[in-house]
Amino acid sequence: MLAVATAIVVFGIKQYYVYRIDTDAATVQNNVQQLFQALASYYQANCSCQYELTTPGQICTATLDPRNSTPPASNFHIDITNDLNNPGYNFLQHWPFPTNSIVDNTAGVGTNGYVVQLNQYTATRNVYTSGSPLANPLSVGTIVLWQEQVAVKLKNPTLANYYKSLLLGDCTSNANGNIVTPCSAGSSGPYVVWERLPSLSATYSPSPFWVSMPAVSQFNQMYSTVNYLSNTQITGNGSATQNQYYLCGS
Repeated sequence: MLAVATAIVVFGIKQYYVYRIDTDAATVQNNVQQLFQALASYYQANCSCQYELTTPGQICTATLDPRNSTPPASNFHIDITNDLNNPGYNFLQHWPFPTNSIVDNTAGVGTNGYVVQLNQYTATRNVYTSGSPLANPLSVGTIVLWQEQVAVKLKNPTLANYYKSLLLGDCTSNANGNIVTPCSAGSSGPYVVWERLPSLSATYSPSPFWVSMPAVSQFNQMYSTVNYLSNTQITGNGSATQNQYYLCGS
């Protein structure tokens, strides 16, 4: 009887441990989703100062616009408390998150174990003025894309790959200062990392005309390029006299 009772107790402890891990994993996934949606709203509010620059003498104040007097870093750290939970924005409804058996919430990189950032990717937009389709490229602007990234620091880094699979993360990675290195081939470390495009995070968006939707972005790019080519002098070396940016893309 004692052996049976002991086996039941041991089985019960194991079941509780599995239940606790599953519950905490679901909580982490919900927290990550909240951060992604808050970050999408922050991005939408700060991705471009296009409307400011239509007024003579105005300066660019949009944090994520390269035309800002202090251009953003390519890996841009977001302060969860001051940026996402700021009363002026109130993008994040439930902060701080409760403690969790998976997340290392001790002092260090991030806030309560969570690290949020935007990673910038740029590409030159070209048109071809004459000759074969691959000849005489003319640069007419720069496409600036921002990708959201949320990372969670693990209490047990030795189980990083296990937790990446359990939490449906994109990779594991390391931190450098207050930035967690974006996913790349062979990346590893004590952080589970998720990456998304901003428009894929704003599932609650009330309008189908959100400016980060691909169709709207394409129209805006085509419209601005036509006006740009019509009104901007092109220099003899095949480059524009000023740059234009395609911002707030999907």
